[in-house]
Amino acid sequence: MGKIKVFRDKNQDYKRTGDFIYEGKDFYIDQHWGGNAPNYNDIELWSAGCLVGRTKAGHEEFMKIIKQDPRYIKNKRYSFSSIVIDGTDLFKKYPL
Repeated sequence: MGKIKVFRDKNQDYKRTGDFIYEGKDFYIDQHWGGNAPNYNDIELWSAGCLVGRTKAGHEEFMKIIKQDPRYIKNKRYSFSSIVIDGTDLFKKYPL
């Protein structure tokens, strides 16, 4: 895979503003579940950049859906792509 850019939240304010951007290939970012965290914002200990679903059941449902993809059915080693967007405007319109 190619290089990607990531933010590191060194000041732990959960915001990207002012954070340094790292670029590289060896970040090993994946999608996994977050230990059945009781609240949506309790997944902080489960992710250093991964895309984390809060519950195991939710992650299993997600996996069930993506495993229906014809590319995965044809090739179990198929590598899915993900796009991560800044949710600032989304959360303004649809607050939690």
